[in-house]
Amino acid sequence: MTTTTHGYYVGKARKAFAAAGGDPDLSGDLAAWAEQQMAKDRADRPQGAVVAEDGRVLAGTFHSGNATYVDKAGTLRYGLQANVLGLAVGDIERAEGQRAAHVKLSQFSGPREG
Repeated sequence: MTTTTHGYYVGKARKAFAAAGGDPDLSGDLAAWAEQQMAKDRADRPQGAVVAEDGRVLAGTFHSGNATYVDKAGTLRYGLQANVLGLAVGDIERAEGQRAAHVKLSQFSGPREG
């Protein structure tokens, strides 16, 4: 079964990925990820994602105190010694062999257009 991502999320993902330095034509995975996350209860949502240059969503992120962190699944997947976002992204980029960026889930909230 194939599902289609709502155009609202496609548009928001294109803008968010471009703002993070990515090619908006590669933002499909981000759009689908955001739609899935926004359907969850607020307490169960990650607060963002680390996204590869090729558009793949690599890990979720959360904010605690004054810092943002890579979630447990991403920390385990990449064997991160430090999961503070600024340090972790460099390790993830080295593991993936490409640049990565952080996109906040809040970039997908707001009024629907159309």
